[in-house]
Amino acid sequence: MTNYASVMVFGTAKIADAEEKRHALTLLLEKYCPKFMEEGIKHLEEDFDVTNVVKVEIEHITGKARRG
Repeated sequence: MTNYASVMVFGTAKIADAEEKRHALTLLLEKYCPKFMEEGIKHLEEDFDVTNVVKVEIEHITGKARRG
């Protein structure tokens, strides 16, 4: 048997506002590039106006898994 995990999320996708976008991108930098925060913030600011972040307002989540 094949092991799997599956999640389906239902909701409404919206473009994040500037404050939400800056917060989300900063969290990504902190998680994936903690040693390069200064450079990351510089790039974030340089490309801020041409970057979009999509947020999903979750209405319902389902999931299942098989472990064997």
